[in-house]
Amino acid sequence: MRVYDTPELAWSIMEAELHPQCDLFAYWTYPVRYVLGSRQSYSIPTVKPIPMDSSFAKLGYDVVSWELDHSFFGHSPLSCNGLAAEVPINRYFLLETAEEAFALAPTLEVLGQPMRGEPGPYHIVEVWRQRRT
Repeated sequence: MRVYDTPELAWSIMEAELHPQCDLFAYWTYPVRYVLGSRQSYSIPTVKPIPMDSSFAKLGYDVVSWELDHSFFGHSPLSCNGLAAEVPINRYFLLETAEEAFALAPTLEVLGQPMRGEPGPYHIVEVWRQRRT
């Protein structure tokens, strides 16, 4: 998955006739990350997204590993490591609230629990989908 600053830029990477068969997702990350359970401030200077408009609906929250290349996310322990069997998720396989994500994030990259998550750092991400017209 790649991330782009605008919906137009994201749609431009594929042929127009394929657009009706695809969904466009938007992601908003909080300005913090978790490294070995410790919360750190974090900013992404290379990303300049435009504000989302009312054509987007929030689906939920995920906690994802996000390493060197800031143009795409790494793994989600909810889906990649089966953590969704241990925590409540919504119909989109996501956490329902930011509070749940903030409680889960510091537990994922803990020494002595290498199978709980992938190597971090971990970021909390809101997941949005553009409504189809």
